[in-house]
Amino acid sequence: MLARGVELLVITWRLRGAIATNGDYRIELDPPTVPVVETTGIGSIAAMITHLLPERKRLGSVTRVDCDIVREASTSANAVGALTCTKPGTIPALLTHAEVEQSMARQGEG
Repeated sequence: MLARGVELLVITWRLRGAIATNGDYRIELDPPTVPVVETTGIGSIAAMITHLLPERKRLGSVTRVDCDIVREASTSANAVGALTCTKPGTIPALLTHAEVEQSMARQGEG
C-alpha cells in the first residue's frame, strides 16, 4: 500500500494493539488493559486523524511528520479506543480530552 502512495499505514488489531508505518519507521503499540463493554464505533482512527491533520497541513504530507508525533498520535488514539470500549453505545462513550490524558498517564504512556 505504501508503494501505491499511501502516506501512513495504520492497522488496528483491537485486542492485539496497533501498528503505524510510513515505510521509514514502524510503531507498534500494545492495547491498554480495560474492561471491554462494547467495540462499536470506538473512534481510535478518527482520534489519530484529528491529531495528525494539523501536522499534515503544516508539512504538506503525513510522510514528513516526525516519528515521535506519530507515536504520540497513535498512543492517544489507542487510549481513545480503549476507553470508548468501556462504555455501552457510541455517543454515550464519547470522551473528554481530560479522560484520555488521565488514562494515558495511568497506563504510563502519557
